[in-house]
Amino acid sequence: MFRTELLRPVPALLTQRAVQSGDTVAFEDRLRAVDYRTLDARTARLAGHLVAAGLRPGDHVVSCLGNRVESIEATLAVTRAGGVGIPVSPNLDAGELRWLVEEHRPFAVFGTPVAAMEVRQSRWPQPPLLVVLPDDGATTAPIPARCAYFEDLASTEPTALPRDDYGIDDPAWVLYAARTAARPTGVSATQRSAVWSVLACFERMFSGGGLHLLPVPLSYSYAHILCLLGVTALGGNARLAGFVPDEILYRAGGPDYTLIAGVDAPAKVCLTAGLAGGPAELLRQAPLFNLLVP
Repeated sequence: MFRTELLRPVPALLTQRAVQSGDTVAFEDRLRAVDYRTLDARTARLAGHLVAAGLRPGDHVVSCLGNRVESIEATLAVTRAGGVGIPVSPNLDAGELRWLVEEHRPFAVFGTPVAAMEVRQSRWPQPPLLVVLPDDGATTAPIPARCAYFEDLASTEPTALPRDDYGIDDPAWVLYAARTAARPTGVSATQRSAVWSVLACFERMFSGGGLHLLPVPLSYSYAHILCLLGVTALGGNARLAGFVPDEILYRAGGPDYTLIAGVDAPAKVCLTAGLAGGPAELLRQAPLFNLLVP
């Protein structure tokens, strides 16, 4: 049965999930894991800091962090602050990243030190706020003005509260699929349309509880809906794999993964690698591994 009661703003779904599933792990990567209660608290702090810094409803925010827990936190925080989130691949070259920033004129950019430097070296009338996430998690080195460390914002109390009131039918994200032209084409999505897609396309995959999935890169619209919104709305747990074949083979070869999605090229490597009876053989038996993105 279509669960229309879940067609609600994402902050409300997250808060409900934090109450119902508090200390259950929601998302994990090779470095850390976050449970629903902590995810709710950290995204509230991040959102409050964005509001305090001057983010207005409808302002764009680019997230360029890749498949890691902080990418989930950044995207949810932007929604809670009332902004329009734009998740993009961390593998963009300097020219592509500059084009995206010029195209969207974001209020803020979440990125690695390399991405932050590319943004700072470009000249715009109003440079965005840079939220930097060092690769090793360290936050000791000084950073320039109008920059902040991700962990500082996620772990300290802000002077403002998250808005949590952005309209469910207002544009909430600009989502990109795999590139099919010289420039990627972004598609605007609302909270209602994206959560509807979760319920219409993926709800049966989440039935029965205990879901443990490996999603495609989070910069893809498919992963945004299947993984970030699917887990937030319906529960379960997602492993944010880096899509190195060895990682997928040894992480996903066990019986606890009930759904494995992938990008076509590394998926084919995984399915053809290894000896008979090894991890690749287990992976070939995964019932939903054929959910591939070209």
